[in-house]
Amino acid sequence: MRAGSGEPGVNGVSSRDAGLGSVVPSGSGAEMGRGAHHDVFVCYATEDKPIADAVVGTLEAAEVRCWIAPRDVVPGDSYAEDIVAAIDGSRLVVFVFSAHSNESRHTSRELGHAVHAGIPIVPFRIEAVTPSPTLEFFISGAHWLDAMTPPLKAHLRHLAVTTRMLLGFEDPEQLPHELPVVSVVAGSAGLGGFVRAHLRWVVAAVGLVVILAAVVSLLVTRSEGDGTGASLPDDVSVTDTIDIEGSPSGMAVSADAVWVTSSSDDTVSRIDPDERIVTDTVGVGDAPSGVAVSGDAVWVTDGGEGTVSRIDVDERTVTDTVDVDGGADGIASSGDAVWVTSPENNTVSRIDVDSHNVTDTIEVGSEPRGVAASDDSVWVTSLQNNTVSRIDVDSRTVTDTINMRFAPLAVVVGHDAVWVTDVLDRTVSRIG
Repeated sequence: MRAGSGEPGVNGVSSRDAGLGSVVPSGSGAEMGRGAHHDVFVCYATEDKPIADAVVGTLEAAEVRCWIAPRDVVPGDSYAEDIVAAIDGSRLVVFVFSAHSNESRHTSRELGHAVHAGIPIVPFRIEAVTPSPTLEFFISGAHWLDAMTPPLKAHLRHLAVTTRMLLGFEDPEQLPHELPVVSVVAGSAGLGGFVRAHLRWVVAAVGLVVILAAVVSLLVTRSEGDGTGASLPDDVSVTDTIDIEGSPSGMAVSADAVWVTSSSDDTVSRIDPDERIVTDTVGVGDAPSGVAVSGDAVWVTDGGEGTVSRIDVDERTVTDTVDVDGGADGIASSGDAVWVTSPENNTVSRIDVDSHNVTDTIEVGSEPRGVAASDDSVWVTSLQNNTVSRIDVDSRTVTDTINMRFAPLAVVVGHDAVWVTDVLDRTVSRIG
């Protein structure tokens, strides 16, 4: 209970069996939007969303009300305005400090606004990184909480106790609820290093699939013998390292190039696979992450704007931008369409590759992230309700929902099966 309040910190909580974000306030979603009451604004880079969800789950189990995007953004509201209002309405900012957030312009803006508004910042450092000059200016006077060694749950408990103390709770160490189970384990390189090491085949934003999807897609096309890639030698090794400006994240392969998104400088780089150099850098929308190739175009999700950019592979320029309701996160291509997950409104959008218009919006599970497409099906992971949905390409409806164990994220189709990663269970499941 807060000192002098006589009321518990939240109206109530509900919990699931386990996993990140397993404790969710009863007033989440639209009720927690602009003008609602909360204690803590959680600032994080999209690549660190599993950790941010763990922070929210722990704090809300400790009766500390949190605001986190995209969960608490009100549908139809201005995303940026909701962020500003949420920071202004907070008593404290918890900052998930990692290599990703160190380079993120979005976290810098949020922290800058918090400093301007006089709101204290608690950095929760999950990786041994030196803050950038801008970040150092914002957090130099703050006391850091380090979470770079296992077990993570102990660090999260310390964060909950510290937060309750700063907010003026009576008996801050007496946590009112059992803390949620957290299965992410920090390694010697720090928690951020651990997460990236185990998700290096997916777009971290926080969790997309494009790197793994590109690799599996390439392997499948090789096995089908269409000549898009040469066979790898038996004795493989790193032969080249190519510098990419910014923070490379998503990746896709076309017939004559490799395409890499960089969320920190809003660009897509084209790599010539023969010359092994960057031949072009194309400016796209804010915070690009997912990338997919369809025919003569490269399609890129601009997570910061909720749009999809179309790049002509010959002209190597953006020729169109498509608005997607509910944000744009994961992306996959199939025949005459690209499919985009929107975690803010729990939908998948179909974009026609010829008209460049959204033709269908399909409701799926809570917080869809990863997406993969085949000729007849689209497969979508939902991080919050631990499911994989199958969408029929012709009817454009969900025909199957498959329950997974904890937190399904990356999904790819190949070798007569659907393959799904679990970021908590540290497993890959085969659906066939």
